[in-house]
Amino acid sequence: MPDGVVANNARWTFHHPRAFWFGAVVSTAGVLLHLPMYIDARAMGYRMVGMPADPEMIIGMILIGIGLVSSFYGLLPPRVAAIRQHSARVRVRALDDAPIKSQHVALLIVMAIAVLIDNMKPITLGFVAPGMAKEYGLKSPLNPLGHVPVALLPLAGIVGTVIGAFIWGSLADRIGRRPAILFASMLFVTTSICGAMPEFSWNLVMCFFMGIAAGGLLPIAFALIAETIPARHRSWLMVLVGGNVAGAYVITSWLAAELTPTFSWRIMWLIGIPTGLLLILLNRWIPESPRYLLAVGRTKAAEQVMLRYGAAVVSGPEFPAEGPAGQVGHSFAALFRRPFTGAATAITILAIGAGLVTYGFQLWIPTNLQHLGFTAVSTDYISCCQR
Repeated sequence: MPDGVVANNARWTFHHPRAFWFGAVVSTAGVLLHLPMYIDARAMGYRMVGMPADPEMIIGMILIGIGLVSSFYGLLPPRVAAIRQHSARVRVRALDDAPIKSQHVALLIVMAIAVLIDNMKPITLGFVAPGMAKEYGLKSPLNPLGHVPVALLPLAGIVGTVIGAFIWGSLADRIGRRPAILFASMLFVTTSICGAMPEFSWNLVMCFFMGIAAGGLLPIAFALIAETIPARHRSWLMVLVGGNVAGAYVITSWLAAELTPTFSWRIMWLIGIPTGLLLILLNRWIPESPRYLLAVGRTKAAEQVMLRYGAAVVSGPEFPAEGPAGQVGHSFAALFRRPFTGAATAITILAIGAGLVTYGFQLWIPTNLQHLGFTAVSTDYISCCQR
């Protein structure tokens, strides 16, 4: 398909596919150029601290930058501002009486895998912290004499996650749900080079951008499910997909127990290469948001998606949304005004509590268990079983 031409079906929604795939190949090549230094450090237990960046790594960083810019350009549609304005007047909802079909099942499986991979990113922070603190001499319960606290790593990742959650929703409205997921997948692949960084400062930078991608993918996945899954099945299916955080913790702790004794903590970041590429491949089975397709004027493609998933337009330019939801406007502060004050406050408190449990307790389980005298492998298996 030539550049500048959009497919007539709902499969591909980006306008410059050659630019995207060129960027994907170039970025992946740049990531792979980081592996020789990691492999060369095998005799030293994969300790890379203090090693100077070799020419391959420097070239790889340049290629990653070029690839990401090219990929984003390939996904970026024209008239972005007009798309955002038009999409604000479009409402699409899955019909309540629509049956669950094979298309729904396939989408749920793909979304479950995407959420699983997404959750593995922040969970990995807890399993790399002990090894990273030891190699870089960072301050932690296992190394109280260190100068720089290892807690800066999860701080960078979680700050990126919060920022990504705000940015990615707006980005998905402007370029489409599928392109946003594709670019998040590209960031998963490229930030995996965190596992080959010889300096802790570079780990912080890569972890921050990893967090941005991880924080953005989850809300997009749930927004897409909300537009395609019938309302009577939506609640339990979204809980089922969202419950993958437990599965992600089990898989991450098991991988840490099996791989880190041989390949060091760095392998836990390098796993992002195959998992990110898997998400890119799975995008073939992710439909574009019919709301976005209508906003860009691709009515036939939107009708195909709505017919396939049993959805319909419930409000359009001629039928503005009524009731409290139509009075919110575009201000974030409006969510904390009447009639949403109570609900928004309760949800915020719930989110803070869930975050404290998830990131304040689970994140430091491996470190605290090792501080109590357990071996690294035993710690990872105990973490796996406690889920």
